[in-house]
Amino acid sequence: MPPPLVITTRLRKDARIHVPDREHVAMQPALEELWDEYQRQSEPLRRRLLRSYLESYLVRLERCKRAEADAERLRQQPTLLTGFQQKLEHEFACSREVSHYARALGVTPKTLNQTTQRALGLSAKQFICERVVLEARRLLAHSSLSVKEIAFELGFEESTNFVKFFRREVAVAPEAFRQRSSR
Repeated sequence: MPPPLVITTRLRKDARIHVPDREHVAMQPALEELWDEYQRQSEPLRRRLLRSYLESYLVRLERCKRAEADAERLRQQPTLLTGFQQKLEHEFACSREVSHYARALGVTPKTLNQTTQRALGLSAKQFICERVVLEARRLLAHSSLSVKEIAFELGFEESTNFVKFFRREVAVAPEAFRQRSSR
């Protein structure tokens, strides 16, 4: 079995592609054919064959690179999602912005959205809104706080913004929800 193959480009030192042993063994004959063809000086179709062999080899490297990136994303996904849920649990009243949580977790908003979409079927923004709505429903149903106080507790600067948010998400005004839940 040949040693593990790691390709490093000259353009970027951090641009490494790990080639798994199984793929390395499969790529070895292609490399040998490429080298043999390169050494043939006078063959008229040499350039076309070289280009074809090289393209095939580069496609295999790209496949390895993508597989490595996919594996890394899968490794990070549970950790990222758990971190997001924990951060949201502590800070949902402070911020409803995806960028806030993404920055805190060291990822881009796009990555956070893709992770929540894959794992939960919701965008990160929808997940945040669901958490805020859950807390709003809890406070409306089980506390004597006014709508204005609940709005303040949930981080809304104006109670009118909270009322609009709640009505949009739940399809009923907060006071109407409170009356229904007290029956």
